[in-house]
Amino acid sequence: MRLEWLFGLLVACNGGTTGSDDTEETGEETGEETGEETDVPDTDVEPVSFFTILDAPCDQTPEVLEFVDANTGYLGCVEDGFWSTTDAGGTFSQAHPSSNLYALDLKVESDGSLLLCGHDYDDDGLLMRYDGSTWTTLLKYGNPNNDPQNVYMSNCGAVATAGDGQIVVASETIGDISWTEDDGESWAPLERYWSDETVVDNENTFTVMLYDLEFADGGYYAGGGTIIQHPYFFGPSTEGGEFWNFHGYVMSDEIVGEVRSMATPDDGATWFVGGRDTTETSVASGFLAITEDGGQSWSQMELGSEIDIVHDIRFDGDHGIAVGHRYPTSLGGFVLVTQDGGQSWTELVIPEEEEPPVLYRADVVGDTWWIAGEGYVASSTVWSN
Repeated sequence: MRLEWLFGLLVACNGGTTGSDDTEETGEETGEETGEETDVPDTDVEPVSFFTILDAPCDQTPEVLEFVDANTGYLGCVEDGFWSTTDAGGTFSQAHPSSNLYALDLKVESDGSLLLCGHDYDDDGLLMRYDGSTWTTLLKYGNPNNDPQNVYMSNCGAVATAGDGQIVVASETIGDISWTEDDGESWAPLERYWSDETVVDNENTFTVMLYDLEFADGGYYAGGGTIIQHPYFFGPSTEGGEFWNFHGYVMSDEIVGEVRSMATPDDGATWFVGGRDTTETSVASGFLAITEDGGQSWSQMELGSEIDIVHDIRFDGDHGIAVGHRYPTSLGGFVLVTQDGGQSWTELVIPEEEEPPVLYRADVVGDTWWIAGEGYVASSTVWSN
């Protein structure tokens, strides 16, 4: 497999960097050249104008971008709350009443209810459910001895659910998880030693952050790591553990860094993970990798020489999108698209006047995709240069 990519002429554009691990243009924690020859840019390719710029409701880092159909979608930001649209992003309205809400993850349940993960500092809610008319807090920050719905977790950074009363949440600031088997009526005490010992030493598991949680093919999956460890992909326990136990697979022992994004186009038969190599300096060091055997082996896709971090990957069937930012960050964001389930990817040539800022989130429904950065939301139906 080979990532097919093309470069257009780039101009510097300002983009926010809050929440990323390489926010400076000094070259620190960015990447090392591979020594491989790169393709000569095709200067005959004419960029196409394809963005519809939408009215972004928040200025801070977007952590949630989720469309349930071609018109209905949700946007959640650090500090700036949670928003919804019913016209494909043409207009957004506040969807959660808190004015002091960090929205960090969202899952849509089978009945259409929303599970919003983050921290509502107005009432210390960590996980909230919206049934279409009412918000209900399922998990709060607090002393678990006083309330079975309390945990000492500073935030809810990721959530996944099996849809049968099981919900698993993970902290974004330390390697702690909790779970419920009664649909949020009570929660297990925080568990730091949640992985099989075969790959990740349980004494060190707490240092591994889970940046994503997904439920697929009857089990829970996660991606994570730290800036000083190899990137990890976690699948269901292979040691006969509980549903909340994971088996850790090293994505690459030649990379140190984090899996910051993951997605599957086929309910867990294939997984893609993206992130960056934190040991390299002075050049871009993003990675996008695929596994077709549950994480046991990985193949890395070839990326353009300026791609520094893959912040998000999303699929709707064979249509997929991956976004992030370039090095240096003044070059803004990039958009990779696929129409064959990720077997090949195209880096879109973006016209100079439309180049986006650093991109943190994306989503796709059918042949429409959306992207989001700080104070920026756009959509498109273009899939090739």
